[in-house]
Amino acid sequence: MWFSKIEESKMSNFYNFIKNNNNRRFNFKYEDGREIIVTLFLYEYESDNGLDIADKNYEEYWEMAFNIENILKDDSNKLMKGDKITINYHTLPYKYEIID
Repeated sequence: MWFSKIEESKMSNFYNFIKNNNNRRFNFKYEDGREIIVTLFLYEYESDNGLDIADKNYEEYWEMAFNIENILKDDSNKLMKGDKITINYHTLPYKYEIID
């Protein structure tokens, strides 16, 4: 994996954890209280922040995509079972663990 310096500092542990357990189910917990059960959908791919490449704030980064299997808590009601959720260094859960 060719992480940038900021990605390396934030994503390295998560990336290795998923890589070593990629056929498992995970519990992701977020600072805003969301808690979801997920399975890996797409291991890794390069993405960007959607800005024009000429924009000074344009950024590329690596992501992983997961299937939402169950929603344990989502006060915003924006998540739906069966949806995909992408994880990159901007959207990293603060806690993640194998559940089975």
